[in-house]
Amino acid sequence: MQLAVGAAAIWFITHPAKRSLLPAREVTIDSVASTMQQLDSATTGADTAAIPGPFSALPRTRIPSALIPRGRLFRSIEERARAGERIAVSVTAYCLQGRTRRGNLVRDGIIAVDRKLFPLGRSVDLFFGRSKFGRFLADDTGGVIVGGRIDVWMSDCNAARRFGRRRGYAQLLPRSP
Repeated sequence: MQLAVGAAAIWFITHPAKRSLLPAREVTIDSVASTMQQLDSATTGADTAAIPGPFSALPRTRIPSALIPRGRLFRSIEERARAGERIAVSVTAYCLQGRTRRGNLVRDGIIAVDRKLFPLGRSVDLFFGRSKFGRFLADDTGGVIVGGRIDVWMSDCNAARRFGRRRGYAQLLPRSP
């Protein structure tokens, strides 16, 4: 049902001149209920191509690039982060001793990131809600650090356990000259 409504919305957006060709119809509670019953009975069978209504006649089209919104608040986690753009992340903490992926000793201000999303050696600001948690150096990676997950290094393991998991966003800073 949701797919059919989405397809209808896309069709109306991409075919503005053809809107007047659709028959005018009065919508009442009874007509909506009967249409829902028809859709339920049609989708319970094996043949879903017999769905009544205008949805079966909709052309399969792609959304034009002009209709895709620009200036998103959050980027997709499949794309590489760009400086200044916000990326939704899940933040946890770790307290392991040793060296980072880049060979430096772990210390405060180090985070482990997915290097497909955040390049190593760059600064990242972390935010929870509207408050800034801090500025960190993306210097480490981890086996479970995939996509929008970030681990913050802490010297105290009890503090790392209490930190838990928090949702926020990360913002890659531009390279300093």
